[in-house]
Amino acid sequence: MNFPVDITHALMTFGTVISLILLATIGRFGLREIQAALVLFPGIVLGFFLSHHTARILDRGFVRIAVLIISAASGIFVILRNLF
Repeated sequence: MNFPVDITHALMTFGTVISLILLATIGRFGLREIQAALVLFPGIVLGFFLSHHTARILDRGFVRIAVLIISAASGIFVILRNLF
């Protein structure tokens, strides 16, 4: 099901705000997290702008498969590490 972009952005913004409020309420969002976000922010902005240019170059089918394989391997690794 495809939602209009405006609705999707509104839902993502609403969800993000609620998440931050709840994390702050239980003491899991504070100065340390804000500092980490500020350190990561330049890379996020750079990736956002570079993705516009690289998306046309990369084969989307290959990238999807690569992301799924890496995600699955990472998930299995985390599960096995926590079990042993």
